[in-house]
Amino acid sequence: MNNEYADGFYFKGPREGARDFVKGSMSIKLDKAIAYLNEQNKLGEEWLNFDLLTQKADANKWSAKKDTWKKDKEAQEVTEGKPANPYADDNADPKDVPFASTSVKNEDDADPETAGWPDDKGADVPF
Repeated sequence: MNNEYADGFYFKGPREGARDFVKGSMSIKLDKAIAYLNEQNKLGEEWLNFDLLTQKADANKWSAKKDTWKKDKEAQEVTEGKPANPYADDNADPKDVPFASTSVKNEDDADPETAGWPDDKGADVPF
């Protein structure tokens, strides 16, 4: 595993006497940081994620290690272009859903002039 650290970004733990809500500080060396970010952009990175690690030699000094985890290609192909729907149930019976039309299997096949649902007497009620 290749460890890559954020060039130009420097982190430290809280200074002595800092308030409880201060967790640390960050300094940015602009020329190095901009060069690093431009290089990542050329590699096609849209987002960068980092793990903040304490250094073994000095627990008050931190490093930002690039998180290189990627979604596996097969899972990405399955979900690409499709919005995640946590409520989707491909096995749902349309008869169990009161507002589902059983006559139209795919909404793309619906004729907007005749689409609707049956009323109490079985007649089609338009939208």
